[in-house]
Amino acid sequence: MIKNVLLIFVLCFLGSCSTFNRSTAEQELVNLHKAQEEAHLTGNAALLTAQMADSVMIIQDGEAARFSKGDIEERFASYFEGVNYRKWETISDPILQVSNDGSLATIILQIHSEAALVINDSIGEYQSTDWAWMTAYRKENDEWRMYAISSGRK
Repeated sequence: MIKNVLLIFVLCFLGSCSTFNRSTAEQELVNLHKAQEEAHLTGNAALLTAQMADSVMIIQDGEAARFSKGDIEERFASYFEGVNYRKWETISDPILQVSNDGSLATIILQIHSEAALVINDSIGEYQSTDWAWMTAYRKENDEWRMYAISSGRK
């Protein structure tokens, strides 16, 4: 009898060590999304890629390709030099899903942006674009890392 009680206690303790707080995980993911918004509005490629895994699968325009975090940062640094965002905002509540073990997550978003080209330090006419995308995250060393993103514009 004592062995059974001890076994149940040990199993419950071990089970509690592997659990996670879903609301905390969801708030962490929302914070990552807010950092992406700030990165776009400030043109900060390093902030944008800070949450990425070493390589990211990008699915866009009917193609899928894997890019290194460094390549993505370089690409966005160049992109941000030639564009100015005055709006980059979520137009519907993000749809968050976290796996039962807290190791994987997805965020589905709809974004409205207003951006203009920057040429010779002059900002052109702002254009509105609505976007939708899904970002996939996994836990690496207790931090969320983006490992895949699929996007499209309206």
